[in-house]
Amino acid sequence: MAPIEAFSGDSELAAFAGRVCRVTGAPRLGPDEYAAVFEAVADVVEENGYQYTITPRLARDRCVEQGYGVSRKSVLFVVRGVYHAGYRFQPSPVRAETLARFFRRNVENLCFAVQLELTDEDAQLLDRWFGPESVPDSGID
Repeated sequence: MAPIEAFSGDSELAAFAGRVCRVTGAPRLGPDEYAAVFEAVADVVEENGYQYTITPRLARDRCVEQGYGVSRKSVLFVVRGVYHAGYRFQPSPVRAETLARFFRRNVENLCFAVQLELTDEDAQLLDRWFGPESVPDSGID
């Protein structure tokens, strides 16, 4: 479980993330860790194409090289999440911002499935957690 430091001391976001992660099974990573995962997955897929077993391992390795203690299981959860939200890793280019939007959609769907209603304030917390670029627009890439 990511310590509050992973949330830049943002206790409100850390508490929200803890609640969401408990009920959805999403990895409790901080905003910078999620950004690193989205960027690593995008880079790996751009360089090597998408490969179900290899992409999460290579992306995790990149995160670790950058100093993020992200597990392969966490990266696999993200990759599966963007897929379950409707993203397909073809065609190129794969952008971190697109992965963030689809992962956010997946987390929202998981919350809905367990009847955790998200408020407008919760949507703002999701912005802080996954980045403002994760906000869905009318035409998700």
